[in-house]
Amino acid sequence: MKSYYTYWGKADQINKQWHPLICHMLDTSAVAWKIVECMPSFSQKWQTQLGMKKTEFRDFLCFLCAIHDIGKLSLEFQNKIPELANILGNKSDHIIAGYPHTSLAWIIWNNTVESNLLSHLHITGIQVIRLSSSLQPVLSASFGHHGGPVQGPNTAAKLFDKRAEDAAIHITLDLLSIFPGMNEVISHPENLVAHRNDLQVFSFTLSGLLIFCDWTASSQENFPLQVVGNGTSFSKQIGIDDINSYFLKSLSLAKEAIERQGVYPAARRKVKAPWKELFPDFCKARYQPSPLQEAIICLEVQHTPSLYIIEDLTGSGKTEAALLLAQKLQQAEDADGLYFALPTMATSNGMYHRLKHVYHNLYVPGATPSLVLAHGGSGFHQEFQKTIVPNMRHWNTRETNDVAQSSSNPIEQDSSQAACSSWIADRSKTAFLAQVGVGSIDQALLAVLYTKHNTLRMFGLSSKILIVDEVHAYDLYMQTILHNLLEFLALQGRSVILLSATLPLLMKRRLAEAYRKGLSVGHLPFPSTTQQEEQSFPLISIYSSEKSFHLPVDSEQRMHRRVQVRFFTEKDINGPVEYLAEIARTGKCGVWIRNTVQDVQDAYTALIRLVDPGNVRIFHSRYTMQDRQKIETGILNMYGSHSNSQTRQGQILVATQVVEQSLDLDFDAMISDLCPIDLLIQRAGRLHRHARSLQGNRLQAGEDKRGNPVLCIYGPNPNEQIHASWYSDFFPRGCFVYKDTGILWKTSWLLQKEKVISTPKKSRYLIESVYGESSIPIPESLRNHTNAIRKQNIHARAVADSNIFPLCEGFQQPLKAKPWPESQAPTRLTSDTATYRVCIHEGNHLVPLAKSEQHAWHMSEISYRKTNLLHDACTTALIEQTNTQLGNMERGKSLLPLIHIGGHNGCPMYRSIGCTDEGKIFLYDSVYGLRLVDTEKNL
Repeated sequence: MKSYYTYWGKADQINKQWHPLICHMLDTSAVAWKIVECMPSFSQKWQTQLGMKKTEFRDFLCFLCAIHDIGKLSLEFQNKIPELANILGNKSDHIIAGYPHTSLAWIIWNNTVESNLLSHLHITGIQVIRLSSSLQPVLSASFGHHGGPVQGPNTAAKLFDKRAEDAAIHITLDLLSIFPGMNEVISHPENLVAHRNDLQVFSFTLSGLLIFCDWTASSQENFPLQVVGNGTSFSKQIGIDDINSYFLKSLSLAKEAIERQGVYPAARRKVKAPWKELFPDFCKARYQPSPLQEAIICLEVQHTPSLYIIEDLTGSGKTEAALLLAQKLQQAEDADGLYFALPTMATSNGMYHRLKHVYHNLYVPGATPSLVLAHGGSGFHQEFQKTIVPNMRHWNTRETNDVAQSSSNPIEQDSSQAACSSWIADRSKTAFLAQVGVGSIDQALLAVLYTKHNTLRMFGLSSKILIVDEVHAYDLYMQTILHNLLEFLALQGRSVILLSATLPLLMKRRLAEAYRKGLSVGHLPFPSTTQQEEQSFPLISIYSSEKSFHLPVDSEQRMHRRVQVRFFTEKDINGPVEYLAEIARTGKCGVWIRNTVQDVQDAYTALIRLVDPGNVRIFHSRYTMQDRQKIETGILNMYGSHSNSQTRQGQILVATQVVEQSLDLDFDAMISDLCPIDLLIQRAGRLHRHARSLQGNRLQAGEDKRGNPVLCIYGPNPNEQIHASWYSDFFPRGCFVYKDTGILWKTSWLLQKEKVISTPKKSRYLIESVYGESSIPIPESLRNHTNAIRKQNIHARAVADSNIFPLCEGFQQPLKAKPWPESQAPTRLTSDTATYRVCIHEGNHLVPLAKSEQHAWHMSEISYRKTNLLHDACTTALIEQTNTQLGNMERGKSLLPLIHIGGHNGCPMYRSIGCTDEGKIFLYDSVYGLRLVDTEKNL
């Protein structure tokens, strides 16, 4: 028996079972082996890019995965279980504590393994230094498998004894016999040195792949512990004579584990008639492709990785066009799937509902691809939770309809349309291992922020086609992070699709430059903007390493719109309120999109004095998760594409920006608070979105019968005397949301002049008049404020640069000492907010407000700015007691205790037990949501 068999890698102290370190190392390599085997495009790409043969790359990868835990040979790790260390002969009284085995791997590699390995392969002199330097990024990826890159500890202490050093050498040499291709790779160091930059790029993918392999190999469900004791003490009877035989066994277990976890690639469909095969329901309904969709169907995709930017009107079918293009790119690039990134949870939920009916059409009949919903609240999204399948290997979509009615079957009927592996759905980090994902842009941005396990997201995204919807909707901080993500995906040789209805040319240029940087053409001059690009809309723009070109697209006549613009310039809200009341009286439906939650609540209070409260709804972000989901569903039913005269008649909605993007809503009339031009165009896209009769029923053909759409803008007059507080005086709260007063003034002035939003004819003109370099000059009184905003933007970009993971040196530790915890990673620069769990004081207990059978505490969460409430001693003690009783997964959020104080129209109302220093209290009900008021008399 080899001496290194007596080092443990995994152990169960309760049941007295353990797993030899060499076995876990081989288990991890076996998972990597099977991943390479089932992802031939992954192997082909990297063996080509690294200049290796197929077997050389596979063995190179598996060797690096195997040595990830070599630091566990240390005295410190082996003595974490003294009883087991004593039995195995590794007991030591001279232990230097405090060093993780990930860091210690560098010590044993640098001091012992590397020199013996290179000597064994007869590599000497300057080649040793160059090879060692070239391998740094991939070794860092191997050793830093617990979430971030690590460095060896700066100490001269004896961390490994002679026996452990000998074991490390023998393990390494024996691994070379299992992975002989590694001998060839190391024996030609000049190739690795020549591909140093490629190794840096590969190190990110390797790190993510290794994390997945390690997690999979560490599960006892996948790889049972090898050595079973008698229940009271550990055994030394290892039962392994030959690691080659053991590795063959591991390969079999690895294949089963990958299938069981739902990450085995699904066979893609070879599509011949894209519209018919991807959207059969549209064909049955006799819908024809739009000009944009037809252009994508006819488009020949590039043979090299490219950035595709699709610009077209709201409601033009960009989602379907993106799916048609993603299908082409999947085939051309042999990509495993796609991820659809959206601005918010609400828009992600809406897109999930749309994708679940069609994503199966990307794959062969009978395949079981996972569809995951990825955002902070996906664990509580009931529709998604119903689709989670415990074991993907034994589930077949063709059988589901026959068994879904059985009470013993855990899969709901909905899973006939969508399914997600329970292993993938268990944690947000694994979401990108699903074949198809839809979720917030934040989940994708976490891949390139310096967060724990960020490379697992990188690995998942590296095999996906990323689609970013509403790409114009992100501020400069988020845009900077997105640039880093685009650069990474270009480095990985992956195409990206960006969608927008209102993308400024400067923002578009910066997105393209970031992608080209990843294609290693960033040093070349960016092609100057052409007249075609400046004037054409709709437009498909394609940027590759070889060329950039633009494809103008026709638009359907029904999409040609002239939205008349009217203004309410009096600060008093009576004008907008009376306008909406008249809309309700005439049986139409309307919406007022306001810039802050409190403005929404104030408008609702004024409206219900003139309109039956049963006909007025409000929607914003300050509801419990449970209430927000109910309201969102109700709004989609009332104003969505399938709404009719009965659901819409006389209904008024007052909402924040949550309704302006990606939700398929259709209103007869609209008021909007003044906001930037691109957002007004976006909001106007929710006016007369679908052709309807005068009563509000959908028309299958013909023009809309509701007359010319009118967008009313509520805001200050741009033609009066302009002072520095022109906007903030009118919107004392909204000025903290939209801070660039110059942009707001130019928007208002332009629309006052134009008096109409004409799309697509003037789409580009309107956007560039406000955002372009030769745009409208702003009044002198606003310039200081605009300059201050520009300085803030420079600061935001600098903050983003400091938070992203630098790509230039590969997976090696940046100057920052530790990665962000994922829950605290700053994907957005927001005000100081906190997550509150709203609870009710009942008897001597605090219980969650949400009456939910599952996740009641999570369903009671609300985000609000950090507010210090003063409580009496009894309430403080009750809060502490409740926090103590919550499990580890439930802790870490602030409790907001409320008491019931009555209600109205069957809607209970609650008030906070504590109050602020100024005497303010929180009120909550499912109509208004959460609000902070001076006293209850303010209601």
